[in-house]
Amino acid sequence: MNVLAQPPAPAVLPAPQVVLVPVCATPSRLRQMASWLDADEAARASRFVHAADQAVYVASHARLRELLAHECGCVPQELRFVRGPFGKPALCPGHARPLLRFNLSHARGCAVIALTRDGSEPGVDIEAVEHFDAMHEARSLFLSPAECAALAGMHPLHRRDRLARSWTAKEAYTKAEGRGLAHGFPTLEVCFDGPERFSVRPADGTSARPMRGTWSGTVAGQGTVYRVAVVVLGAASPLA
Repeated sequence: MNVLAQPPAPAVLPAPQVVLVPVCATPSRLRQMASWLDADEAARASRFVHAADQAVYVASHARLRELLAHECGCVPQELRFVRGPFGKPALCPGHARPLLRFNLSHARGCAVIALTRDGSEPGVDIEAVEHFDAMHEARSLFLSPAECAALAGMHPLHRRDRLARSWTAKEAYTKAEGRGLAHGFPTLEVCFDGPERFSVRPADGTSARPMRGTWSGTVAGQGTVYRVAVVVLGAASPLA
């Protein structure tokens, strides 16, 4: 995986390009970025109550357009998108790179973008770790019964990190599938294989879609620690 900002590139997932987008644009730069967005994106940006959240949305979507435009040989504002049945965006048919796929996630202050160029479906999620301090009481809303039981007796800091890792892994997986939160998180289980690798499977033991690779890690920016997870779905050979 080629990460174009912190942290250093993990060697375990070389196929997708993952770009971290710290939001520190000047007002004039944000206005320029906003001019690249289409009517749907502009409407979505306008719904944010807080200016900081709106800035993250504009900067991350504009950066996505920059990356895709570079791949397609056009200018950012020329790109057009379609949405799947559960809202996952894709480039309109007919563009120059038919195997180009992407996914975007943003949290206040930072965003992350994943690109693949071989037709495999990426999913990515970024969340501020501190938000999970208050989520233990709501754990049954996104963890399976077995995952809830595994939290018992954990130190609060370890428990918070496990909650953050589980949530971001499931969100990245369901976004790669194109279903997002429409796929009930408690029906999925995350199996961790060391600090960076994981797999996601149905909690009822049925087989999951083939995963080409996964990565989980933390990044720091503007005084906040974020948990990031990346999933790539596809039937191609597993990545070393």
